Amino acid sequence: MRGVERLLGVSYRSLSDWEQSKLSPTIKTMPKIIQFIGYDPFEDASPLSDRRKNADVPKTPGA
Repeated sequence: MRGVERLLGVSYRSLSDWEQSKLSPTIKTMPKIIQFIGYDPFEDASPLSDRRKNADVPKTPGA
């Protein structure tokens, strides 16, 4: 295995397929990818209730 593949615990073929948008990484692989790139897209996620309040979305249809 090569460097990145070894760090992520995947095959060269898997990494190549991701890069070519043939396949997406599995949820099991996501934490390793996040650690590797140093960015967590879920870190700033707020609860749906908070996002709803900030968007002024009615709570019930027709409200």
